[in-house]
This record gives sequence, C-alpha cells and structure tokens, in this order.
Amino acid sequence: MVESEVSGIAFSVNPVLQGKNRLVIEAGYGLGEAIVSGQITPDNYAVERKPLKIVERKTSKQTRGLYRKPEGGDEWKQIKDGDKQKLNDSQIFKLSSMILKIERHYGFPVDVEWAMEKGAFYVTQSRPITTIRENIKVKRAKPKWDALGESLKAQMWKWRWYGNCPPLDNVWQRDTRWSDQLNKIGGFRVKYYLDFFDGPILTMYDSERDKEEIWNLIKRKFRADSNYISASVDGFDELVKPDVKMMELVAAKSRKAKNLSTFGMIKLFRNSRDYFSYNSAMDSYCAYAEPALSPILNLYLSKKLKELGKSSETNQYMTKLTTPLKPTEFSFEREAFFEILDRLKSEKISAAVIEDRVLFERFITGKPQLKRLLTKHIRQYDWLLMANSAPMLFEQLREELRNYLSRKESDYSIERRSLDKLLAGKPEQEAKKIIAELKPPCDIQDMIKGLQEVAYVRTKTGVLNNKLTYTMIPFYSRIAKRLGTNYLSLKLLFPEEIISLLRKKLSAEKLLKERASGLSYIVFKDKRHVFIGEEAQSLREALIKEIEEKELETGLLIGTSANPGIVKGSARVLKDTTQIERIQKGEILVARATSIDFVPAMRKASAIITETGGMTSHAAIVSRELGVPCVVGVENATKVLKDGDWIKVDADKGKVSVLKRK
Repeated sequence: MVESEVSGIAFSVNPVLQGKNRLVIEAGYGLGEAIVSGQITPDNYAVERKPLKIVERKTSKQTRGLYRKPEGGDEWKQIKDGDKQKLNDSQIFKLSSMILKIERHYGFPVDVEWAMEKGAFYVTQSRPITTIRENIKVKRAKPKWDALGESLKAQMWKWRWYGNCPPLDNVWQRDTRWSDQLNKIGGFRVKYYLDFFDGPILTMYDSERDKEEIWNLIKRKFRADSNYISASVDGFDELVKPDVKMMELVAAKSRKAKNLSTFGMIKLFRNSRDYFSYNSAMDSYCAYAEPALSPILNLYLSKKLKELGKSSETNQYMTKLTTPLKPTEFSFEREAFFEILDRLKSEKISAAVIEDRVLFERFITGKPQLKRLLTKHIRQYDWLLMANSAPMLFEQLREELRNYLSRKESDYSIERRSLDKLLAGKPEQEAKKIIAELKPPCDIQDMIKGLQEVAYVRTKTGVLNNKLTYTMIPFYSRIAKRLGTNYLSLKLLFPEEIISLLRKKLSAEKLLKERASGLSYIVFKDKRHVFIGEEAQSLREALIKEIEEKELETGLLIGTSANPGIVKGSARVLKDTTQIERIQKGEILVARATSIDFVPAMRKASAIITETGGMTSHAAIVSRELGVPCVVGVENATKVLKDGDWIKVDADKGKVSVLKRK
C-alpha cells in the first residue's frame, strides 16, 4: 500500500466540458479514498495537452486528510497549511506526462487514480472514460416503429447483453460474414435483433419469437441426426487456430510498418474482420444450442432418477453432465496463480507485507525465482480480462494475492479442488460413471456429449475474444487516430464506413457527431436498418416501454439451478462490470449476465443469480469452479432485487426468495 502524501484522480480528457485538448488533475493530501468518497474538496488543475501547459489552478482549503495507521487501518488527521497548492508545477507536468503515456498505451481516454510518496508517483488504477459525448442538439423525433412494420413490435424483445464490447465484436449481427458463418455452423440465421449504443456501451436485444423458432429448428435437426450438436462444434480448436495466427500476424505487420499506407491499413483492417467472424458465430451458436436441448436432458434425468428413487439429485446429475471436460487458459491462469500463492505461503510472507508495495518489492527482489514467476504470470495472462477491462497490471496481481492470503484456506478450497479435478480429467470420469449407471439411449448420450462440448466451446470463445481484442487494440487505435478519433469510438462506425473514411482520408468527426446522442441498428427479416441521434433514442425508449409493461414484480423468482446449494445473504445488484468493486465478501451477486471480467466479484460471492443463461453459461460454469450455488435464467432479477435485500437462494430447486426488504 502506498503511504501517499498526496493523491487523487486524473482524466486524460475533460469528461465534463468535453475538452479534447485538456487533461484534468484532482489532488488532495493523504489517501485518495477521501476524494473518491467526496469527503474533501481537492485541488483542480487543468493542463493543455499539446503543447503541455498549465492553464488553470483551483486550490481548495483542506483541513483534514485520511492516512494509513502504522498498526493497520485508516485515520483522519488535521492538516496545517491546507490551503496551499497540493502539487507544484513541476509535479503537475510530471504527472500529466504519465497520464498521456497511459492514454497512448491503451489508445483511448483514461481515468487514472494516482498517489505520490516521497516525490514519486504511483498509478493505482486505470480505466477507460466512458462518459465522453459531443455537444450537439438534435430535434426530437417520434418513434418510427411503423417504418419497419407493426410486426417488429410483436417480436417480444428480451434483453441479451450490456457492456463495453470491443470493435472486434462488430462482426456480430452487423457483418454478413457472421451470419454466413452461423448458417454454416448450425444451419440457421438470426432474422431479428436490435442493438443500441450509448457512447461505447452496447445493449443487445433478442426476439423471443425468433429465438423460439431457432430452438425448434435445432430440436428438429437433433431428432434427424443426434450427432448434430457434436458435428457443429467438431474441430473448433483446430479451426480457430489459423484465425488466431492470422490476427497475430495482422497485429505484427501493423507494428512493424511505422507509416502504413492507406491501402496497407485497409487491407489489414479487412483481414482482421475476416478472421474473427468464426469465433463470434460459434459463441452465438452455442448460446442457442444449449437452451434448446438442455430441457430435454433435464426431463430425461427427472424421469430416470425418479425410477431409481433419486429425484432429489436431478440437479447434481444435470450439473455433472453439462460441465466442460477440458480446461482453457482461464484454468491454466488459476493453476499458475495458486503456484505463486503456495510459494508465498512457503516463504511465510504475510498479507500485510504484500499490502505494502515497497515492502513487497523489497521482498521479491531477494527472491529471484518468485520474481520470475510473478513477471511470467503478468506477461502470459495480462490479456485474460480484456472484454471490458484494461490489461492486468502488477498492482492487480499483488492485490489479488493479498486478498487470498488474508482469507482462510477453507474459503477457497472448493475452487482449488474444482480446478484440480478439471486439470486431472475428473469431470470426464464422473460423466462416464453416470452414463454407466443410467444407461441412457444413444440419442441422449449424443446429447450429453454435445452439451459438454458446447460448455467447453462457450468458455473458449470468451477466452479467445479477450485474446484477440488484446492483440488488435494497438492496430485499431492507429486506425482511430488516422480518423481523428479514439479506439472506443470505432464501434459507432460500421466496417464499410471505416474503410471508406480511410480511403478518402476523411475524419470520422462528422459521422460521430451525428451519432453522439444515440445509434441503433435493427435487423428485420435479414435486412439492416440504422437509426441515429434522437431517433435512435426514441426507438429505444419505445422498446423499453414495451418490455417494462410486461414485467411484474414478485417476491419469489424462478430460474434454473446451475450449481446446487442453499444460501441466505444480502443481495448485491451489479448492472455491469464497472460496478464489480462494490460487492463485499459473502454477498449474493445479482447480475443480468456474467463474463470473464466479472470473475473477481464472483469469487467474493456466496451465491450467484443471473437473469439470462443456461447450464453452460459463463455464470454456471464459473459457479461450479468456485463451488458457490447458482441460479440462472431468473427473469427480472436485477429489477425485483435491490442492494441489501435479505434473500434466500435455493439452487437445489432453482428458486430465489425475498425474505426481508432493505
């Protein structure tokens, strides 16, 4: 832990005034928590980015500051001369240069938490700024549902995903190659979907009617050929390898060519899109296949186990038969993490030493093997949480190690046992044992095999999504810079628009201004319709109204048990990954859905509830690895449940009850 004399927050661009050529620094005496919690008013310095020049200094009077106590914990102390400037001009310039360097590294505007100790600056956290908007007024338009026909309203829309998906995900729905790949894999196309952008945040909706048609088609294909699921995902690992290799080649070429020609940049951009559609389409195929067939397997197990007098074990059997049989990089990272943790324990290092950055760095300096392990871990797995987050830094790894060392080993023993079982091939042995016991018909055995492969592929596609995002960010940032914008804004442009702007050597500013207050695209009967500005917002408002009018509150919520167990606890509703730090150990995590970057929060939870997903969803698979009860597919969970509600999760029966409202 940095014993900060001065600390604060910095923004590489002004998030309030939208000043693209100004960065903002807030500074106060003591620990930064005092600023973040709003308990003191910090100094505010505005700095022109180019050329670097301080243009404004607002000094506030600070009468007290928050400091670390020698014996642990924090305390408030009175401050003398608190009306002085907290950073001198030389320090402001030094910190400004650091902030701009971080922005250049990521390729997008950043919000940085920093601390200064003995004249040295430390970055404690960095994340993208997601609130940048262009100042533009657009006349309000009425919703134009009729423009696409009344049948659009009748599709029964349901929320699917919300997050800061990378530009690479533009191949989803928006790119015909994605649709062609999906048809090649599963023999169907998605005919209706809506996607809305609010700045870099993407919200996706599915048509329930379209989904039902796809599920029925998958069932028909399975009845005609029980190997349908296995055949669809067969060879995934081998088929995706050339794509990964080509993406890495594209990234390498873009790095080597310092001054890429327009033709060269367009060619590399096209290649990057060609080699991502298969992974995205496979991820979507698995998301449709699992909920189409798992109810059939569940029904078979219910009947069979009732005959054997084991009705109460249906969920346990279902869980074991839909668990991935092979590990992914996510498991390998955990294996390496626990190796480091065991090494630290053998050295008898305390959590307090790890918490103190200086002490920890001194400690590992004298332990070269341990230092190599830590360095290797960062280099090998810094990309793993790249869906919505920045690369893993040394500070994050240090903090996670401290958290684990401060806990009892029994708190994470199930996680370790689950990992050891997966790496040793135990899930496959357990599944074979169940099949030998139940002797299911051939088609059910084929279904089990297919669902196991789907569970693995769903995990692997998420891992690859993060890997490819990490690989391509530098190149996409170069494209953005040439278009006069930033990496995050590329997702507001369609691939063909990016190519056209590059070819004509035009700035993207005009297009982005048009989309400042909203962008939506609707695929209706396989045809894409784009709405921008206030019209897009009006469409979204009409859609949300349609959805909310059909939702009812209830004290009892029903879903699907993804990992058995019964837990009572306080609810913590997380709307997206920007809120994961809010959850406290032992709380029950409630989310619309989870992804790899939710895992730090999932490790603290005593149970997990999601609105969407099935037996092979991310929440389901991770909950089994962590050994926590999980109920998925709980409609309206994030609306019905509120922070602090005392709830009961009965994952044996797939039920969630509100015992006491906050």
